[in-house]
Amino acid sequence: MLLVFCAACTLLANGQTLVVNNFESAAIGSDGGAPVIYNGTGAVAANPVVSTLNPSAKVLNVSNTSGYAPVSTLITLPAGKTWADYDGVRVKLCPTAGTDLSYANIEIGLAVNSWSMTTVGSANAWSTATLNTWYSCDIPFTSSLLSASLVTNPVPTNLLVKYNKAAGYNVLMDDIQLIEHQDPARAVTLGYEDQILNSNGGVGVWYGTFGDIKVVANPVTTGINTSAKAVSVAGPADANGGSLAVKILPTNGNWTNYASVSFKILLAQANPADIWFGVFAAGGPDIWTGGTSIFSNTLVMPDLNVWYTFTLPITTVQNPTQPYLNIQFAKPNVIYLLDDISLNKASTGFTTPGENPLKVARVSNNVYQVTTPSSAAFRLLNLEGRALQSGNFIAGMNTLELSGLSSGIYLLQTTAATGKNVVKIIL
Repeated sequence: MLLVFCAACTLLANGQTLVVNNFESAAIGSDGGAPVIYNGTGAVAANPVVSTLNPSAKVLNVSNTSGYAPVSTLITLPAGKTWADYDGVRVKLCPTAGTDLSYANIEIGLAVNSWSMTTVGSANAWSTATLNTWYSCDIPFTSSLLSASLVTNPVPTNLLVKYNKAAGYNVLMDDIQLIEHQDPARAVTLGYEDQILNSNGGVGVWYGTFGDIKVVANPVTTGINTSAKAVSVAGPADANGGSLAVKILPTNGNWTNYASVSFKILLAQANPADIWFGVFAAGGPDIWTGGTSIFSNTLVMPDLNVWYTFTLPITTVQNPTQPYLNIQFAKPNVIYLLDDISLNKASTGFTTPGENPLKVARVSNNVYQVTTPSSAAFRLLNLEGRALQSGNFIAGMNTLELSGLSSGIYLLQTTAATGKNVVKIIL
């Protein structure tokens, strides 16, 4: 079994981040404000592995002497913020020493001082990795581990990131960030426009033998998928097929919040009449736990090199909070492309949490119904943050016309006396 989740990753990636430490202002040779509290040393160094994922000039070089080396960074949360406003931590990592790089666990903790640690979450940065290669890891907070005092305490606190490998397994660390809280029941779509070509785009192998899994230029941009990029999958080679795993469930989310899973697929090589696809909900962070529900169907694709969309209903899930979506391919020797893997909410619209809920529902292809309980200014933003439309909503029901925009993901931001809300709109 092999799970590989690297490069710009999935779930938390949609959230805004607060940079805790990027080491750019630190002096070479100093600890950069992020000392290793025991079992190792850390010093700011010139980035020896400048890449697309991490072009920074400086990084923290962590030497692991006794099995794990927690890096501690003092944080003052922004005014009005508490730990309840954040879903987890994002950090870039580059292993520089060690022979067995499988299943690198990253643990995060909080403390009121610079020499202790209360664990509040952990996750695997990868299942396999390559030396001198940058990876980006999202570690969600585990809600059951966050005590009430830690959640509500906005005063300066030490955030710790611990690389759990044996002595001698050294690592570079950079761009430690907090990821702002998002609605765990939000609609989710995993497109691959922001992924690096030839990376795996956060798609891993759950079981079976596959060839290359990589982000490629979309070879067919006509029809229902005009995206520039998609994920290409070669395999499975096994006679019994194999299964992919995609980390898709939002942090602290639940499969019961969703009515269906959908994805776009293009079959590039196979007999379309002799291929069956099954989709499995949940699983686990590292191993198949069994007992999860199956929602599957025979997916018919009459033509090669044509994009199709399939939507499968989500039924009862026994492990409703485990984060992986499994897509099983039971026929061998296929080559296909995947794009726009989505979790679709149970209701027709979606609601952001808070005192000023904003409800958005699609009326037609480019017309949305927006309901807000009070008057609010709005801006429609692209993913680069550029405002495309702006105006004002009245209290109650409003119509938002989005004709003239190309297919893609947009953010609708409203500002009212009671606060701000942001929802994602997918055209």
